[in-house]
Amino acid sequence: MSLLFREEHVAPILERRKTQTRRLWPHGRRCKPGSLHWAQTGMFDRGRFARLRILRVWQEYVEDITEDDAMAEGYPSRLHFLTAFYLINRRRVPSNVNEKMLVYCIEFEVLA
Repeated sequence: MSLLFREEHVAPILERRKTQTRRLWPHGRRCKPGSLHWAQTGMFDRGRFARLRILRVWQEYVEDITEDDAMAEGYPSRLHFLTAFYLINRRRVPSNVNEKMLVYCIEFEVLA
């Protein structure tokens, strides 16, 4: 199994600055704690760049991300993360506080 990442996330992952990722998985959780996954930038085994061990998986509203979690995502702030998240996922920013987007949060470590 693999997790796809954008090219700009490769360096932060390899430098161990990015240790979390958030995903919109409409059909449920795709990994569990303790499982191993390839980090890659393309489909079908292309662009493999790291082996990841999943440490923790949980759900939260993307808008509830903390500053510390945004930094674990590889971004300097919550605002930078949310801006990138909406652009990457081609979603519009929610227009009101009642509109929340539930995501899967995955914490991982890079294996040597």
